[in-house]
Amino acid sequence: MTELCIRSRMIVALFSLSLCFAATINAATPSDIPIRFGVGDVGGPFIAKEFQSRLDLYRQAGIGILRTDIGWRDREKANGIFQDPEAQAFLQLAHNNSFLLKANIGAFASPPDWFFNVHPDAQLVNEVGLKSTNAISYWFPGLYDLLEQKDDELFAYASTEGLLSSVAYLIVPLGPAGEPLYPPSWTTSEPNKPIRFWFFDRNAQADFPLKMREKYRLIHRANTKWGTHFKDWSRVEIPSVGTQPGPMWRDVLGWYRDTKRAFIRWQVMHYRRLIAKYYGARPAPKLLILVPGDHITAFEMDAAVTSGGGNDQLKMMSDSEFLLDVAHSVDAYIQYTGIPNMGELEYLEQYMRDHKYSLPLWGENAGNKGDPKELDAEVLLNGLYGQEYIGANIFESDRVTPTAQYFDLKDAHVWLKNAWGGRVDPPVSLKLLPVEQGACVYGNASKGISLCMQDDGNLVLSRNEQQVWSSHTGHREFGFCSTKQDPVSACNANFQGDGNLVVRRGDQALWSSNTAGHSDAQIAILDMPPYLKITDSRGAVLWSAVQTNNPDPKMQDHTKPNLLEPNN
Repeated sequence: MTELCIRSRMIVALFSLSLCFAATINAATPSDIPIRFGVGDVGGPFIAKEFQSRLDLYRQAGIGILRTDIGWRDREKANGIFQDPEAQAFLQLAHNNSFLLKANIGAFASPPDWFFNVHPDAQLVNEVGLKSTNAISYWFPGLYDLLEQKDDELFAYASTEGLLSSVAYLIVPLGPAGEPLYPPSWTTSEPNKPIRFWFFDRNAQADFPLKMREKYRLIHRANTKWGTHFKDWSRVEIPSVGTQPGPMWRDVLGWYRDTKRAFIRWQVMHYRRLIAKYYGARPAPKLLILVPGDHITAFEMDAAVTSGGGNDQLKMMSDSEFLLDVAHSVDAYIQYTGIPNMGELEYLEQYMRDHKYSLPLWGENAGNKGDPKELDAEVLLNGLYGQEYIGANIFESDRVTPTAQYFDLKDAHVWLKNAWGGRVDPPVSLKLLPVEQGACVYGNASKGISLCMQDDGNLVLSRNEQQVWSSHTGHREFGFCSTKQDPVSACNANFQGDGNLVVRRGDQALWSSNTAGHSDAQIAILDMPPYLKITDSRGAVLWSAVQTNNPDPKMQDHTKPNLLEPNN
């Protein structure tokens, strides 16, 4: 029997949850599970003994894949003057130690300073004049010709040095650090600045009226739609943030998004051509597309149009659904760079299920942080392809001495490898609930048992996609459940610190298990009846999804609706 347990306890006024797996997981153990663990190396000046020590420690932690960059900035230090990148010797050593590479080989996200000195109009510019240092403007007229030349030079170099044979996954560079985002502030020369819109460079300003002319043809049609009074297309400018809410701002945001989409399509095909040229009939790496942040909801887009602005996701233009569509079209792998984020991860997986996509999905820790056991637990719970840990905190400042975080990472990887094969049953600390609107929690790795918070406000327990229990809260009188970004009317289920399972719409409680007063209670999702239960510290059942045969007269049948007043 597979059992997913969630124990509630209060820590510094925050609810933390503990998971326990009593499992024989039915998923097949991948034969290459050691190389499913990746890491971003901490770098530094090449010292052979030091680097060999790090490689040995990586191997001891079950890590077989190294994330690396072979970029234009490190290769061409001055115009026409080439040298080996600083990472080249380390990559050779990693190759000799049979490590595989997850490589970002490309020029787009690593332009050297000398290039921007020669072509200042190639820099992205945001609304306050800050210029990009880690990405070329999507509107730079010579962008595609430049990338064809420089990327070819980088692939030729990597081929000559024998590095291409070690590349198992080839990251398609779509923005700073490979992520398809307009530059977030941490990738610019002023990392503490707020995130801004990045469409104010000279080439972008020239492109917007051209694209709007293609859309509307006649200026009076655009004026009628926008409520403006431009005399001709030459007078059309991108409005400042907050000055032109409504239809014109919707067009600005659509143009902003579509510019990036056009580049992504071209770049993916460009990398397919590079693979064909440099690998030929040899085994080729899998293309890898990074999917960052949270998806942009219709609610967020409408709010941005109304205000003439937008939140951080819109400013960076996260476009998760489009990235999944593109990855599916070219049989690429994907990597979500924001774990632990159960809600967004489940959204991506649900989108793929809805569209019948089968895309291997890596997980990467967000912001170079995260508890290793929590990260690896998400790999197990969500059936991820693998986990890549990014962060220098696994070594001391000497880049050799392992820290406590290293040993936590090592232990987590050992646990995950064993749990994947159903050989261990350790507790796992994980902030699992609430189950947010549109998300699910699973009782086994095959996802045959699911507890899902539907958009209609109904909490539904299913076995092999057949409903076995629900909270019966999907009724019209409760009103519309909005997306999770609108806290006033978003629906969620929460196993609270007092042992009570509660379904809410915003602050309004719609249903509960009536098990409050048991701070040591735990909730379990099972792969056999009753599939969902709450027990006290002694293991006595306080509530279950199927209680018709329970002889205790004090137990209530909570399979029927239990409607609560808003203040309960």
